[in-house]
Amino acid sequence: MSRHWGHDWVNLSIVIAHPRWAPSRVFALPISMRLYRNREGLAKGKRKAGKKPTANQRKAASNKAKRAAEARRKAAANVRAVHQSDKTPRKTRPELMAEMVALVADWFPDRKFVLVVDSLYSGASVLSTLPDNFDLIGPVHAGAALYAPAPPETKVRRGPRRKKGDRLKSLGAWEKDGTRWKIMHFDQYGLHGSYRVKTQTGLYYKAGKDRLLRFVLSQHTVGGRPTRIFYNTDESLDPLKILSIFSLR
Repeated sequence: MSRHWGHDWVNLSIVIAHPRWAPSRVFALPISMRLYRNREGLAKGKRKAGKKPTANQRKAASNKAKRAAEARRKAAANVRAVHQSDKTPRKTRPELMAEMVALVADWFPDRKFVLVVDSLYSGASVLSTLPDNFDLIGPVHAGAALYAPAPPETKVRRGPRRKKGDRLKSLGAWEKDGTRWKIMHFDQYGLHGSYRVKTQTGLYYKAGKDRLLRFVLSQHTVGGRPTRIFYNTDESLDPLKILSIFSLR
């Protein structure tokens, strides 16, 4: 029985939102792609070598069974040989995305881009290598630690200066604290209904080190979607614009 396994592509696309010839539609035009190579996946579909047979089992086995056992051993050896001979550095999906983002930034150094990603690509591999002509909008990973900016030094002390301030509240604690919600209404591609939002600035230190970000806590008023925290590298954008852009992905 033969088995076939599909390719795993990482795509970077330009979003064309509400063009004149289709004002109610949003299109994603792929401009770069990379094939993700899962080294462990090279063994998928291969028959695993069985346990070494005992002497009695070998004697009782027919010639056909012996040939089958030998074939299994050779198949397992071939898989190990492929793993050992493949010297190509394995890149993760986010690393492949960062590679394509850098490529586009070099193609158009005078253009400004907004990169919109899901949670797989909103971590350190992409955020920490983001080119100067790119901003990024993406969700914060569940359970991620967020921090206030490092406070200014008020007196001379030993050691390096602080790189981050106190830890900010978690999603659940921020959701339940007494800070005021702002109601926003949406009726656009990918985003409909009313949402309550809160905002603050801070650091997603594990992903972006001391880069200052704007965080948006978004909660659907009728509970149709999960409560999430999004971040944006452009502090000047308001929550309405951040959520509107993210919905286009």
